[in-house]
Amino acid sequence: MTMTLTELATKLGATIHLPSGTSDKITIKSIAPVDKATASDVTFLINAEYMKFAATTGAAAVIVGKVIADCPKPQLVHENAYWAFATAFQMFVKPREESGLVDPRAVVSPDAVIGKNVTIYPGAYVSEGCSIGANSVLFPGVYLGRGVKIGESTVLRANVMVEDGCVIGNRVLLHGNTTVGADGFGFAPGKDNIAKIPQIGIVRIEDDVEIGGGCTIDRAAMGETVIGRDTKLDSNVHIGHNARLGEHTMVCGGTCVAGSAKIGNWVVLAGSTSIANHVELGDRVTIGALAGVTKSLKEPGEYMGFPAVPASQWRREIASVRRLKGMDERLRAVEEKLGKSEG
Repeated sequence: MTMTLTELATKLGATIHLPSGTSDKITIKSIAPVDKATASDVTFLINAEYMKFAATTGAAAVIVGKVIADCPKPQLVHENAYWAFATAFQMFVKPREESGLVDPRAVVSPDAVIGKNVTIYPGAYVSEGCSIGANSVLFPGVYLGRGVKIGESTVLRANVMVEDGCVIGNRVLLHGNTTVGADGFGFAPGKDNIAKIPQIGIVRIEDDVEIGGGCTIDRAAMGETVIGRDTKLDSNVHIGHNARLGEHTMVCGGTCVAGSAKIGNWVVLAGSTSIANHVELGDRVTIGALAGVTKSLKEPGEYMGFPAVPASQWRREIASVRRLKGMDERLRAVEEKLGKSEG
């Protein structure tokens, strides 16, 4: 894609800052890192580590959070420069072209409903009763169980498994080796055995969701496990049965959300966090890395530790623990002096 600086600024909702001798009529053809950009590229300056390139970058223009005084290039100023960079990046990346054909080496049930321009690669398996919306793509090794529904412009990469009855929305991206609709961990220990609780619900993934590689989204025992609109999951995330994730939520790698947990909108779960079953997190809650959430947290804010508490409280507690070592050493010294004086 090619556009003028003014067109790009309009699309991003950014303000143009023009140093002396520069113009907003320049043409942008691509995006590149600040130290490698050329005269047809837009670049970005977000991280302080790269500010040293502000005066020397060869880019046509720079996306910034605030005006940089010593940058001689036109600047696109946006209050959320990271979002602006990501959005511009999408504009200049050419989408992968697909054939729009069903490969004869794929296995597709005769009663499956296949929309227009759907691409199905060799080795994919589409069971009876499935429906796949227009422009969607199934890579090699994808398995769709009975009655699965896939929306439009959705991509399932290699070896994704979607079990019976699950529903996936529009513009969803599932990365390789992810499983949607495995049985939830429902078991009842008895005197002589462990009884399995049948898992007869489904998983519903709403529009614009992206799920990384190697994730497992368990089907509900009854009802639905839900991943809300525009939510993003990193690789190696596990979502338990009947859990419900809200919209615009981000879940980082290694995180486990236990069964029947309810996660609000705009929530962030940092790496390797654990959410206990039936816990509820309110909107705009952030859970720090390695934290364990054992009770519901409804108020917006940042929480850390195990069990998770407000981050400011956790930091004070950690500082107190670290001071204990010095206090212990001083106490031992006092005891030694007292012992010698008594001797």
